[in-house]
Amino acid sequence: MQPRPRTTPVPQAPAELEALLFEALRGDVQVILFNQAKDASALFEVARKRGIEALLLEALNCHVVALAPEASTQAQLAQEGLRRIARNQAEAFRLLEERFKRASPVALNPSGC
Repeated sequence: MQPRPRTTPVPQAPAELEALLFEALRGDVQVILFNQAKDASALFEVARKRGIEALLLEALNCHVVALAPEASTQAQLAQEGLRRIARNQAEAFRLLEERFKRASPVALNPSGC
């Protein structure tokens, strides 16, 4: 039996947003829950300010699942460049399982995932 993936909601405090950003880049978070469109905007804004927006996008497209139950949040994530967005927890776990099956150990690799 596989361990339950760690699902983390997007925090509101700037220091916590930055911590989540780096957890995602390291692969310490498996699923990020974006409850509102402003959550997506806030996380990407922190990444842009640090000059690592492309790395965040790669992480979310490659080894971290973005979970966004609301259509407006899904639209915001798609606008940021996400290709695969889970709409519910079951879909998030399915996407995560697919990623684990096709991936070697987590490594940020600009050439694709």
